[in-house]
Amino acid sequence: MLFNKIVAFLLLSILNVAQSETKRGTRAKLYKNEDKFEKIQADVEIWERWMQSSSMSVPTPKPQKKPAKAPVVPTASPTPCIGTPDDLLKILSQVSTLVSLETPNTPQNKAYLWLLSDPLYCYNDPKIIQRYIMALTYFSTGGEGWTNCGQNATTSACDTNKCKQTGRFRWLSTSSECLWCGANCNVTNQCITAIDLDSINQTGVIPYELQNLTILETLAFQRGNIKGTIPATLGNLKELKDLDLNFNNITGTIPDSIYSDTSLQQLDLNDNDLVGTISSKIGNLPNLFFVQLGNDSPSGKNNFIGSI
Repeated sequence: MLFNKIVAFLLLSILNVAQSETKRGTRAKLYKNEDKFEKIQADVEIWERWMQSSSMSVPTPKPQKKPAKAPVVPTASPTPCIGTPDDLLKILSQVSTLVSLETPNTPQNKAYLWLLSDPLYCYNDPKIIQRYIMALTYFSTGGEGWTNCGQNATTSACDTNKCKQTGRFRWLSTSSECLWCGANCNVTNQCITAIDLDSINQTGVIPYELQNLTILETLAFQRGNIKGTIPATLGNLKELKDLDLNFNNITGTIPDSIYSDTSLQQLDLNDNDLVGTISSKIGNLPNLFFVQLGNDSPSGKNNFIGSI
């Protein structure tokens, strides 16, 4: 564009000179100027060709390509908990009988119905069984009537000073079952290692399903009104170190299976309503250092016979 303007300006100047000379009537000078014009025009053509081939020519900028946008990777949506009440029932039937789960108002049925509305775990979570057993323990030992850290804040206070383990929350709260009052879990995989309840008006019976808490080390229901027998399935708890059921109304005998708990260190069953004999198998418990089977209060009814 600039080049064209220069050429036009030069041509216009020459024409102006030629016209002024014509007006003066000097024909010789006109011819002379025409010669100059032809020479200048030839020079301009040469200059134009040189400019077009020279590196001094201004390059036309090439259009810039816009950088390609990175492909958008769709974010996966959270997988919802998929399942039906029957799916949960099928899972829980691995540890409790289907009849007990479906029979209204049994501890198993209450725990099952509570778990249906509990938001903490999906049905396929491995911890669903553990949470069920803890809820079952609550209903099986009369949790609705507990005087400390029961579910209902109206009828049950929650004095954390009475919680013997690390757990400090109410039972059946939305927190992890590891944090319920009197409960404790290991750090590695958050499995229940202790249930320790004392003087909170425990009633009912000890659920046999506790055998599924496979690394349980402490099981203590002290100073309550628990009845029924000691479940033989507690003999399957190979990590059990402390079994403390004193000052209750437990009946029957000490199951032989208890003597296979080789990790057992304390066996405290005093002041119940136990009968029978003390098996010589008690000598097979290499870690046992504390045994209490007598009666310390007038209400104690333990009545073992024979000798050790």
